[in-house]
Amino acid sequence: MKIRVSYEGEEYTVEAKSNSKISDILNNMGVNPETVIVSKNDSFVPETETVTTSDKIDVFRVISGG
Repeated sequence: MKIRVSYEGEEYTVEAKSNSKISDILNNMGVNPETVIVSKNDSFVPETETVTTSDKIDVFRVISGG
């Protein structure tokens, strides 16, 4: 299945197996899950959340500083 993902202002289409998790999608994109937070259908979700082709996935880079 194909999942559409928004990351850093760009739209990506990621190939994934059915019952894939957010962590699988991030791995396919080469994104370290410790450096981002993920929104699925406008709600923040853990990496263990499964995705479907109809889901809206947004990935946000975490920036910290002092």
